[in-house]
Amino acid sequence: MSYNDRNNEFSNSAIVIDINENDIKSSNPIDFINFQNKYEEKNYNFSNGKIPFCYLSDFINSDTINKTNNINKCFIGQYEYNKQLVNIYEDIGFNFNKLFIDSLDNFSKIINGFNNPNTIVAGIETRTSSPIRMDRNEDYMCNIYNFYPCGEGLGHGGGIVSCAMDGIKVGLKIAERYLYGI
Repeated sequence: MSYNDRNNEFSNSAIVIDINENDIKSSNPIDFINFQNKYEEKNYNFSNGKIPFCYLSDFINSDTINKTNNINKCFIGQYEYNKQLVNIYEDIGFNFNKLFIDSLDNFSKIINGFNNPNTIVAGIETRTSSPIRMDRNEDYMCNIYNFYPCGEGLGHGGGIVSCAMDGIKVGLKIAERYLYGI
C-alpha cells in the first residue's frame, strides 16, 4: 500500500516480467491461468500463508538466507507481523530470475540503490493491470446482457481507488435499473 505522503524510506514497487506462449509452451489461455495458480500457491506455501521475503543478496545467491531479521519497519501495519523470512528463490523457468535481477540492475542505473544487496524481495504477484478494455454501454453493461465489466482487470480502473469508484458507479447503475426501473 502507498501511504499518502509517500515519504517512507522504502519503495513499494514491483518488477513486471511478461510471460508469453513460448515461455509456458502453450497458447491455451487456461494454461496461463494454471501457470498463475501454480506460482501463487507455491508463493503461499513458501511461508505458510504469510508474506515470504528475503534480502536480494539471498535471492541472487539462491542458497543462503540472512537470518538478520531487522527489517520490521519496512513492513507497516497489518504486514508487520504477517511475514516470514525465507529464501523465495525458485527456478520458475525461461530465465525468470535472471530477467528479474537484470531488471533491478537496470532500474538501479536510474534510481540508485534499487539493486542494493539489502533490498527486500517479497513474494511474487502474478497479475498486473490488464491491457484489455472490455467496452460497455451507457448503462455500464457490455454486449453480454446483465454483465457489467468493472475495475482494473477489465480496463476500467488503474488502482485501488479508481477501481472502487468504478465499482460504485456500476453498482449505482445496477441499483437504478432494478430499484427504479431506469
